[in-house]
Amino acid sequence: MGGMIRRSNGSLGWGYEISSERAEDGYGAGKNKESLSNLENRLGKEFLRFFSDHYIIINFDGLNDLWVKKVPRKNQPNVIGYSEQWSFLARRPGVYCFTKNRGAEVYVGETKDLGKRMKEHFNSMEQECHGFVICRITGVRGNDFLLSPGVRANVEAGLKAAFHTRGKLGGAKTAAGTPRRDSWQVVSFEGLREIEGILESLVKLLNKKPLALQPFLKKIGICRFKTPIDEKFIENF
Repeated sequence: MGGMIRRSNGSLGWGYEISSERAEDGYGAGKNKESLSNLENRLGKEFLRFFSDHYIIINFDGLNDLWVKKVPRKNQPNVIGYSEQWSFLARRPGVYCFTKNRGAEVYVGETKDLGKRMKEHFNSMEQECHGFVICRITGVRGNDFLLSPGVRANVEAGLKAAFHTRGKLGGAKTAAGTPRRDSWQVVSFEGLREIEGILESLVKLLNKKPLALQPFLKKIGICRFKTPIDEKFIENF
């Protein structure tokens, strides 16, 4: 396989090859790894894009939409995730959220591998849960801002703050009742601008109540309120 940076013959190593993979293609293992176009064609639907179409919201309405276990590789079921090794979510960094306690709360998390993490959550999620995952789909893998734990942690914290303004956030809180950060991470100026763009674009999209996300928003009660999520939440997280 050779070196990560350089091979013995002087050519670029495997690290460069992995980093140059297109974000819209699959990150999973093997020749049958799933791309975004494969996923949308398989499901017969187009997911929402935001932030100048750099990011995608892959939404699900119930566990039957999200994951299925123990299927042969050749059988691709009509669900988002079917393998942590080669489906579109495999080895892809991102942020996710889903409803808990029959819609009374929203759980928000981040991960370097959406395929593995969503499979781990599967057994503890409610059958009628609603939610979505967020990941980048433009550029190349090596330039994906969500590869950075600091960027993911801050997007997670910002999304928690957004849902907290509507009193819908589950999980640990500080003594003041605000969402507790899992960690504090320092990121670059470029990363900070990306975080701001992701959060502002995402909340504006949620406030428009797009049809694809209405089951999720109704589940947590947001569609019943005239007041949108406060877009100034970004000043307070």
